Amino acid sequence: MHGRKDPVGTRSDKVWWVFTSPSQVSSFIDRATVPILKKYLNNERLSLTQIADRMNFTSLSYFSRYCNKHLGQSPSDYRRSLQPRG
Repeated sequence: MHGRKDPVGTRSDKVWWVFTSPSQVSSFIDRATVPILKKYLNNERLSLTQIADRMNFTSLSYFSRYCNKHLGQSPSDYRRSLQPRG
């Protein structure tokens, strides 16, 4: 069976072969997103609102839930954990 071409020039059957379920797509996106999120959180010049906006989160609430799920803590707690203790 030949896949149809989509507007960006990839074959839909090939894309589906790589991602066989929606959870695989989500996991792929998360693996790319989390390192960027950590980099932004390490930059103290950026507010949490600015980070959420740069990463296209629709709300601070969703941003916070995403951080809790993928970092194991709130964005402010994660940021505090980066500070040297002493």
